[in-house]
Amino acid sequence: MSGFPFVLLYFLLDRELYFILHSESLTAIYAVFSKCACILLCLIALKNKHFKNKFGAFICALLPLAEMLLSTIVNDGDVRRASMMIYSIIGMMILIMIQSTSKAKIESFVHSLSLFYFVLCAINFVFLLVFPHFFNNASGGDHYFLGTENQIGYPLMKGFCFVYIDSIFKQKNKMLLMYSLMHCITILIIFSGSNIVGYLCMMAIILLKPLSKVILSIPILRIIGVFIAVLCALFLFNMLANLLQASWMEYIVVELLGKNLTLTNRTNIWELVVEGFYDSPWLGHGIRETVNLFYVFKKFFSAHNQYLQSLYESGSLFYVAMIPLVKLFSDCMNITEYRIRLVVSATCLATMVMLLGEAVGMASLFTLFFIGLGVSGYYIPKNMAKSK
Repeated sequence: MSGFPFVLLYFLLDRELYFILHSESLTAIYAVFSKCACILLCLIALKNKHFKNKFGAFICALLPLAEMLLSTIVNDGDVRRASMMIYSIIGMMILIMIQSTSKAKIESFVHSLSLFYFVLCAINFVFLLVFPHFFNNASGGDHYFLGTENQIGYPLMKGFCFVYIDSIFKQKNKMLLMYSLMHCITILIIFSGSNIVGYLCMMAIILLKPLSKVILSIPILRIIGVFIAVLCALFLFNMLANLLQASWMEYIVVELLGKNLTLTNRTNIWELVVEGFYDSPWLGHGIRETVNLFYVFKKFFSAHNQYLQSLYESGSLFYVAMIPLVKLFSDCMNITEYRIRLVVSATCLATMVMLLGEAVGMASLFTLFFIGLGVSGYYIPKNMAKSK
């Protein structure tokens, strides 16, 4: 599978991209076709002999999704919405695993998606410069081709990851430089705090050699483990309030990011989320009809933090169930070619940082795990290949 068919299936499964449609009726049609795409891929997987060798990876991905569904059923949540979130992730896993069974297929799917994201980024960029009024939304907030103001950074970073890996495969940097320029200017024009922070984190890891060496010298499983441990300390043990009172943190939040010390009232929401988590710490409260579950200032909000949102909805067991997938991803990254390991790791870590300020779903992180698993199988250092 290559070229247009693969890109079409990817588009139908990556639910971050439905913003391209700019139409409720087209979005409803998109949802129907995305379900059909998932069913088609499941049928292909059953007949694909190479997929059987990757079945262990597929099971690792299923564990947290199964826990999410279990939590929703037990807590009488919205099974339909949970299923909508789960099937697209399953389909994406199958698509990438099928397409990563040979070196040629890996190069083909990376090249196809790098072109796809490059074109989307270019179209969005041109409209942003020439027809910015096209993105104005009467209901509040601008809706760009690649997402809303606070969400546009996720597909842009994912596109950067594909374009960067393709430049490694092709040994050509022209498209990477053009994409990087459009990516940077787009983020600066929109100027959402989470997008700026995520972009700076990713570029710092890639461009600053000392930081790159540190990141590559530590297994990514350990990095993620420390990240989660710090989050638990900050949120669950109420250490965040003290941290925000520090002068250096006040300078970053107020002067650089233009926020107040409640992070635009996020800290008030997080207190409610943590209280709700303690009411059901293991299975959570289940997926509900809407992501806006917390009533603050006469309005309902999401948790504005995907980790807390997932804790509230699916409980601690969701993160326990993610350990096999993260361990597999970490092991694969540790044996792949260092530039690929660097860009995939940088994109994952930047995405994890961005998820601290928004509750957009875990699909972005799952997809990056799958991309890492896909490109790692046939691009490992020569000395390690010999040792095998």
